[in-house]
Amino acid sequence: IDQSFSVIDLENKHVLESISLTHLLRDIKIHAGVFFVITDLLILEYSTFERKVVGEINLPNTVEDVRFIGDVIEVTCFDSKTIRKNISGHSGH
Repeated sequence: IDQSFSVIDLENKHVLESISLTHLLRDIKIHAGVFFVITDLLILEYSTFERKVVGEINLPNTVEDVRFIGDVIEVTCFDSKTIRKNISGHSGH
């Protein structure tokens, strides 16, 4: 079971950061230079520019779908609740 997430600099063969996850890893999406590490009940926002976690989204139920609409992340959970968060403050550069 995947319960960790590592950011690796392949060019220099170096692990930049390794993050232990408290929930099962579901997916990783990239939007505007930010990795969105999607777990069952939490989404971590990892900035490639800042090389650190810059935010998180706690979910009320297991994630079903994640999509981006401009500068908004929209997360639908299995209980049909939808969470929307403006992510315009996170930039990859």
